[in-house]
Amino acid sequence: MYIKTYGDISQFTATQEQISEIEKLSEIYKKDESTIRLMTYNLLADSIGFEGSPAESRADAVCEIIKGIAPDVCGFQEMSRKWFACIFNNTDYKFIHPVRSAVFPTMTTLTYNPETVNPVAFGEQVFKNGSGSPLRRMVWGVFRHKKTDKIFAVVCTHFSLSNSPYNDNTTPLTQALELITLCKDLKRLFNCPVFPLGDFNTHKPTKSTPSPIYDILATAFQNTLNQAETISHGENTNKGTLFIDHIFSFGDAEISQHATLSQNALKELSDHYPIFCDIATKNF
Repeated sequence: MYIKTYGDISQFTATQEQISEIEKLSEIYKKDESTIRLMTYNLLADSIGFEGSPAESRADAVCEIIKGIAPDVCGFQEMSRKWFACIFNNTDYKFIHPVRSAVFPTMTTLTYNPETVNPVAFGEQVFKNGSGSPLRRMVWGVFRHKKTDKIFAVVCTHFSLSNSPYNDNTTPLTQALELITLCKDLKRLFNCPVFPLGDFNTHKPTKSTPSPIYDILATAFQNTLNQAETISHGENTNKGTLFIDHIFSFGDAEISQHATLSQNALKELSDHYPIFCDIATKNF
């Protein structure tokens, strides 16, 4: 009853501008069945302490993005209980373990499209440091791509804040090391590429802003934004934007496309934009 009640968005519809933009994006980014599409999106929770507007008022547009872009696997951050109910009831996507219930879902989680992938194994690991929040963890899944029979792993995470004079970087640094260890373990156990994604709360270093957390991640992973054959953005970002949301790769992977959906029509949905990448499967 709770899930149905909180997932009812019949009185809240996306604006015509949002609908038109999402339809256009769906056509531009029509998915090739032989590729694997991964997406990450920090939804901006509507619960206390996050300052997001009600999930129901944003959910129709977000669900249309999910259905239109059609990722095989999508990582979400700041997944409040209302967000869980809205997405659970209004898309065909399945939630990977360990979303526990509608009352207390894990706020960092994975969903997948059951028409295109099957889960092979899954789990989570709470960070040793910064684990007081349901955000600060790694939720992972190993999937088999139905069209190509390829195996791949995805780890969704949300690091603690970093790169600020008001924050000690010790906690996110240890989180980065834990993530690297987990990805190495998954790659060894399943002999497949691993894709860590999510809100890392850190961007590429600049001359004026060092980024030790990003530097550590870059020693182990490749950023799919740098690997992609084609890169595209909406109106509100460009190649010089300092992103804190990333999709990394670990292992052999050819990235055919990377896109940031920073269109004006989607700006009001969250304080982050959804990003996705397409992975060619011929090399793994």
